[in-house]
Amino acid sequence: MDIDLYTALLLRGSTRYDEVLEDSTAVTGGPQALQAALRRLVDRGLLSASGPEGREYVPVNPEAAESLLATEFLGQAYRTAVCLLKMREELAPAIAAHQDRNPRTGDGYTVHKGIADIRAAIRLSVRECQREIVAFQAGGARRADDLADAQPDTVELLDRGVEMKVIYQHSARSNAAVRRYVRTAQEHGAQVRSLDESFESALVFDRQVAFVPSAGDRGTVVELRLPPVVSFLTGLFERHWRRARPFTPPGRDSGTLQITDELELAIMRYVVAGEKDSVTAQHLGISVRRCQDYIARMSRRLGSRSRAQLGYLIAKSGVLDREPPSRCQVLEPV
Repeated sequence: MDIDLYTALLLRGSTRYDEVLEDSTAVTGGPQALQAALRRLVDRGLLSASGPEGREYVPVNPEAAESLLATEFLGQAYRTAVCLLKMREELAPAIAAHQDRNPRTGDGYTVHKGIADIRAAIRLSVRECQREIVAFQAGGARRADDLADAQPDTVELLDRGVEMKVIYQHSARSNAAVRRYVRTAQEHGAQVRSLDESFESALVFDRQVAFVPSAGDRGTVVELRLPPVVSFLTGLFERHWRRARPFTPPGRDSGTLQITDELELAIMRYVVAGEKDSVTAQHLGISVRRCQDYIARMSRRLGSRSRAQLGYLIAKSGVLDREPPSRCQVLEPV
């Protein structure tokens, strides 16, 4: 509408507001639409308002308007560059101190220590991500506050067209905070699935940079930029993704029942291996109490009187040797 109005005024030359309003070919939408269009044209420098109460409009050469706007934008860019240089000078001592404590090695990795440093590094990669993010989210329950803090970045990432795939453990489905977070992410285009087995957390951005936790220190995360390692993590994710199940709210449908069966089979494997309940619960992302409830039900069902006997009866039953149920539906998009 704006350009059409400018063209109509250009044919007239100097034009009063009431004359424009009377000419139905110059504007559509009534007086309010006309006033808004005239204001935009004046703001962009395509019209000059003059006369009594500024009600007469004179078209301006677009090249002159373009030159004025270019001068304004270049001035803004110059002022921004000066501010950035000044900020870098002011932050230089802090940057040097941080690099001394967390050196970026020539080996393709950087060590981040502490929650604030880890979050800042990940947030920077989120902003720089252009195409894809894949994530392993180990464990079951997550802090509602942590998920609330992460949600704005997740939504912003998805809304600008970045593809996101996330794998949780099955146990995360029972956590209300995780379900709310996942539902919001799915509404904005994320694909989320879950697995019965244990894995470590990891984030991979654009198949170029990955974040993995340190094995010996959970408060330390390593940022990796080694192409072979990042490629390996991405391939590992894709293999897990093909076997994972779409993340849906818990219910009594066949999918939920099958997920419950898979979790029980996973616990059986740990029982046969002789693992403690605390280790099993940690690996599967469930509470020790929930793990013990599963084991108690298994014991009653198989008639076991001891933990050793339970492991023997499970192994003897052959249930762990059977082919898993078909997972063709896993390949369907979320």
